[in-house]
Amino acid sequence: MRYGKRSFFKRISTSPLAIVAVFIVLTFLARAVWNINSKVKTSALKLNQAQTELSKLQTHQVDISNEVSKLSTNEGIESELHTKYRAVKNGESVAVIVGDTDSASSSNNSSRLGNDLSANAGSADSSSWWQRMLQTIGL
Repeated sequence: MRYGKRSFFKRISTSPLAIVAVFIVLTFLARAVWNINSKVKTSALKLNQAQTELSKLQTHQVDISNEVSKLSTNEGIESELHTKYRAVKNGESVAVIVGDTDSASSSNNSSRLGNDLSANAGSADSSSWWQRMLQTIGL
């Protein structure tokens, strides 16, 4: 090389136009990397949420399958009828246990149950109507 003359590559690489072009390319690359990084963080968060939802759904599925297996037996159906509808068989009776009067919820429940029982026992019309309905259904 001669003194004072620069190579073609050196002249191009040190020109102001080339420096601006490299800066623009690096800016676009940095922006793309930043966008990808934010998408990775968002997708990791969504993956975590989806995994927790999946675990909740799996436990719910196990609970439902246990309930279905319980209700597939006659004893399970009978116990569910007893708990949900307060149904009794012929010859069975219902006992109402009244708790302390201090707690509002127990007093509300016991008074409501007492009202239901007194309405059924005191009113011949409602109990006879109910009995006719049960006989029509076959229970």
